[in-house]
Amino acid sequence: MNTIEALRENQPVGDYYRAAFSKWRELLKGFEKSSLVDFATAISDAQLDYFEKQCGGRSMGQEIMAWTGIAYYYDAEEAGFGDDLDKARKIYDAMQLSHISIEAKINAEKAAISYDLFEDLEEAEGEV
Repeated sequence: MNTIEALRENQPVGDYYRAAFSKWRELLKGFEKSSLVDFATAISDAQLDYFEKQCGGRSMGQEIMAWTGIAYYYDAEEAGFGDDLDKARKIYDAMQLSHISIEAKINAEKAAISYDLFEDLEEAEGEV
């Protein structure tokens, strides 16, 4: 079940997203100091131990994990990641390196495209 289907069934999708953002806040404490491999391992563990259990089940938990992770540093007022672009990219890279499900990785890819993560990176590289 995905979030749209869950909304049709009046499941507490908003609560699942709040729980996911809270978990990302926890995962991101000190993540800049950790290696990409260690961060990827933490994300892998969190998929099974938290997101799938607390965010609506396996499929929806994977979807919510990916979208909230990529969106964590997105600033709607700036319509981009601003100074947090490198942090957002590290989240994406760690998700792709991790042992999370292929479905979660595909959702992370979709979220990165939707939030123009790759465009922001190209623009930042062009400014150098």
